[in-house]
Amino acid sequence: LALLGEESVPAGATASADALRCALDACGSDWLWVVDPLDGTTNFVQSLPLVGVSIGVARRVGEAAERRWEVVVGVVVDPFREETVTATLGGGCTLNGSPVRVGVEPLADAVVATGFAPTEASLAPMVRGIAAVGARARTVRMLGSAAIMLAWVACGRLSAYFEADLNAWDSAA
Repeated sequence: LALLGEESVPAGATASADALRCALDACGSDWLWVVDPLDGTTNFVQSLPLVGVSIGVARRVGEAAERRWEVVVGVVVDPFREETVTATLGGGCTLNGSPVRVGVEPLADAVVATGFAPTEASLAPMVRGIAAVGARARTVRMLGSAAIMLAWVACGRLSAYFEADLNAWDSAA
C-alpha cells in the first residue's frame, strides 16, 4: 500500500511530485491512497468554516512501459455543510448520494474560483490568470480549499477552478 498525504510533505508542486515518486518507488503496490486530512488549513486556523477532507485512490494499470496511474475513487467531505461528494471512474459523481453535474454556462456568466500559495513561483502566473479570467467571467472568488472548490465545480455550484502549483493531494479526489 502506498500512501501520500499533505501533512508529511513540504509545500509546492515540486515537493508534491517528489513525494509522490518516492511513495510509488517505496512500495510495489498497484494502489495509491492520496489523503489530505485537512484541506483549507488556514481557513481552519482562522475559524473560517470552509475546510474539507480529501481522499483519492488510484490504481496502476497497463503493462511494462505502458504502465500509468488512474484515479478510480475520489471523496471530498465538507464537515461544516455535512456534505460528501464522491466520484468513481465510470460511475459519475454524487453529492450525499444524489447525482450531480458540472455547469454549462458561458464564461461571461461563470463563477470561477481560484487559490494560490503566496510564493514567488505561483504569484506571477496567478495574477496573470486572475486578470485574464476576471476580465471575462462574471466573478472570480478565492475561498481557501481547493478540494471543496473542485467538488463544487463537480456539483455545478462553481463554473471552474484554477490554481498554479497545485499539489497532488489537492486534486486527487
